[in-house]
Amino acid sequence: MAHWQIIPRLTVTDLFDGLLNPADLVISAAELPDFPQRSKVRIHFYFPDIDALPDMELAHRIADFAAHEVGLQREVVFHCDQGKNRSVFLAGLALYAGGWRPPTGLVAFLREQRPGALTNATFAGELERLSRLSPAMLGRVGRFGTEQ
Repeated sequence: MAHWQIIPRLTVTDLFDGLLNPADLVISAAELPDFPQRSKVRIHFYFPDIDALPDMELAHRIADFAAHEVGLQREVVFHCDQGKNRSVFLAGLALYAGGWRPPTGLVAFLREQRPGALTNATFAGELERLSRLSPAMLGRVGRFGTEQ
Protein backbone atom coordinates (compact mmCIF):
# COMPACT_ATOMS: atom_id res chain seq x y z
CA MET A 1 0.00 0.00 0.00
CA ALA A 2 1.27 3.42 -0.91
CA HIS A 3 0.03 6.87 -0.05
CA TRP A 4 1.36 10.40 -0.42
CA GLN A 5 0.28 13.38 1.68
CA ILE A 6 -0.20 16.41 -0.55
CA ILE A 7 -1.08 18.81 2.27
CA PRO A 8 -2.40 18.03 5.76
CA ARG A 9 -5.71 16.15 5.47
CA LEU A 10 -5.36 15.68 1.67
CA THR A 11 -3.76 12.47 0.44
CA VAL A 12 -3.46 10.54 -2.80
CA THR A 13 -3.08 6.81 -2.89
CA ASP A 14 -3.23 3.72 -5.05
CA LEU A 15 -6.12 1.33 -5.46
CA PHE A 16 -5.32 -1.02 -2.60
CA ASP A 17 -4.86 1.68 0.02
CA GLY A 18 -7.88 3.52 -1.32
CA LEU A 19 -10.14 0.52 -0.89
CA LEU A 20 -9.40 0.22 2.81
CA ASN A 21 -8.72 3.83 3.73
CA PRO A 22 -10.74 5.04 6.75
CA ALA A 23 -10.71 8.73 5.72
CA ASP A 24 -13.83 10.85 6.12
CA LEU A 25 -14.10 11.19 2.33
CA VAL A 26 -12.58 8.87 -0.28
CA ILE A 27 -12.85 9.87 -3.94
CA SER A 28 -12.05 7.07 -6.36
CA ALA A 29 -11.03 7.56 -9.98
CA ALA A 30 -10.18 3.87 -10.32
CA GLU A 31 -11.53 1.92 -13.25
CA LEU A 32 -13.56 -0.45 -11.12
CA PRO A 33 -16.00 1.01 -8.62
CA ASP A 34 -15.29 0.23 -5.03
CA PHE A 35 -17.64 0.06 -2.11
CA PRO A 36 -17.50 1.69 1.30
CA GLN A 37 -15.21 -0.25 3.54
CA ARG A 38 -14.34 2.02 6.43
CA SER A 39 -14.72 5.59 5.18
CA LYS A 40 -17.76 7.71 5.91
CA VAL A 41 -18.35 8.94 2.33
CA ARG A 42 -17.15 7.48 -0.98
CA ILE A 43 -17.47 9.01 -4.43
CA HIS A 44 -16.61 7.10 -7.59
CA PHE A 45 -15.68 9.30 -10.57
CA TYR A 46 -13.92 7.18 -13.16
CA PHE A 47 -12.29 8.70 -16.20
CA PRO A 48 -9.58 7.08 -18.32
CA ASP A 49 -5.93 8.05 -18.04
CA ILE A 50 -5.73 9.12 -21.68
CA ASP A 51 -4.92 12.28 -23.61
CA ALA A 52 -8.30 13.87 -22.83
CA LEU A 53 -9.85 15.68 -19.89
CA PRO A 54 -12.78 14.23 -17.95
CA ASP A 55 -16.12 16.02 -17.56
CA MET A 56 -14.57 19.17 -16.09
CA GLU A 57 -17.81 20.56 -14.67
CA LEU A 58 -18.22 17.43 -12.58
CA ALA A 59 -14.50 17.30 -11.77
CA HIS A 60 -14.62 20.87 -10.43
CA ARG A 61 -17.73 20.11 -8.37
CA ILE A 62 -16.02 17.10 -6.79
CA ALA A 63 -12.87 19.16 -6.17
CA ASP A 64 -14.93 21.96 -4.60
CA PHE A 65 -16.55 19.43 -2.26
CA ALA A 66 -13.17 17.94 -1.35
CA ALA A 67 -11.68 21.40 -0.69
CA HIS A 68 -14.65 22.23 1.52
CA GLU A 69 -14.13 19.03 3.52
CA VAL A 70 -10.41 19.73 3.96
CA GLY A 71 -11.33 23.24 5.13
CA LEU A 72 -13.55 21.62 7.77
CA GLN A 73 -10.52 19.62 9.00
CA ARG A 74 -11.78 16.33 7.53
CA GLU A 75 -9.48 13.73 5.99
CA VAL A 76 -9.84 13.45 2.21
CA VAL A 77 -8.23 10.76 0.06
CA PHE A 78 -8.15 10.62 -3.73
CA HIS A 79 -7.23 7.32 -5.30
CA CYS A 80 -6.96 5.71 -8.69
CA ASP A 81 -5.19 2.53 -9.73
CA GLN A 82 -1.59 3.72 -9.22
CA GLY A 83 -2.08 7.04 -7.43
CA LYS A 84 -0.15 9.08 -9.97
CA ASN A 85 -2.33 10.68 -12.65
CA ARG A 86 -6.10 10.72 -12.11
CA SER A 87 -5.95 10.98 -8.33
CA VAL A 88 -3.21 13.63 -8.39
CA PHE A 89 -5.12 15.57 -11.07
CA LEU A 90 -8.23 15.64 -8.86
CA ALA A 91 -6.13 16.55 -5.82
CA GLY A 92 -4.67 19.43 -7.85
CA LEU A 93 -8.16 20.63 -8.71
CA ALA A 94 -9.05 20.49 -5.00
CA LEU A 95 -5.95 22.52 -4.12
CA TYR A 96 -6.95 25.05 -6.75
CA ALA A 97 -10.54 25.16 -5.45
CA GLY A 98 -9.20 25.72 -1.94
CA GLY A 99 -7.05 28.65 -3.02
CA TRP A 100 -3.72 26.84 -2.58
CA ARG A 101 -1.01 28.51 -4.64
CA PRO A 102 2.40 26.94 -3.96
CA PRO A 103 5.34 29.17 -4.91
CA THR A 104 6.84 26.42 -7.09
CA GLY A 105 3.65 26.15 -9.15
CA LEU A 106 0.87 23.63 -8.76
CA VAL A 107 2.26 20.89 -11.03
CA ALA A 108 5.80 21.13 -9.63
CA PHE A 109 4.42 21.04 -6.08
CA LEU A 110 2.28 17.97 -6.80
CA ARG A 111 5.24 16.20 -8.40
CA GLU A 112 7.36 16.99 -5.32
CA GLN A 113 4.71 15.54 -3.03
CA ARG A 114 4.03 12.50 -5.24
CA PRO A 115 7.17 11.57 -7.19
CA GLY A 116 6.36 10.14 -10.61
CA ALA A 117 3.00 11.94 -10.74
CA LEU A 118 1.29 13.71 -13.62
CA THR A 119 2.95 11.88 -16.48
CA ASN A 120 -0.28 12.55 -18.38
CA ALA A 121 0.58 15.77 -20.25
CA THR A 122 -3.08 16.72 -20.71
CA PHE A 123 -3.78 16.60 -16.98
CA ALA A 124 -0.56 18.48 -16.15
CA GLY A 125 -1.30 21.07 -18.83
CA GLU A 126 -4.78 21.74 -17.47
CA LEU A 127 -3.43 22.22 -13.94
CA GLU A 128 -0.76 24.58 -15.29
CA ARG A 129 -3.43 26.54 -17.14
CA LEU A 130 -5.57 26.80 -14.01
CA SER A 131 -2.64 27.82 -11.85
CA ARG A 132 -2.21 30.91 -14.04
CA LEU A 133 -5.81 31.96 -13.31
CA SER A 134 -7.21 33.28 -10.08
CA PRO A 135 -10.18 31.37 -8.61
CA ALA A 136 -12.18 34.61 -8.80
CA MET A 137 -11.81 34.51 -12.59
CA LEU A 138 -13.77 31.27 -12.59
CA GLY A 139 -16.22 32.32 -9.88
CA ARG A 140 -14.49 30.18 -7.26
CA VAL A 141 -13.56 31.29 -3.77
CA GLY A 142 -10.57 29.69 -2.08
CA ARG A 143 -11.36 27.82 1.11
CA PHE A 144 -8.01 27.21 2.76
CA GLY A 145 -5.89 30.17 1.77
CA THR A 146 -2.72 30.56 -0.22
CA GLU A 147 -0.09 29.91 2.43
CA GLN A 148 1.53 26.54 2.77
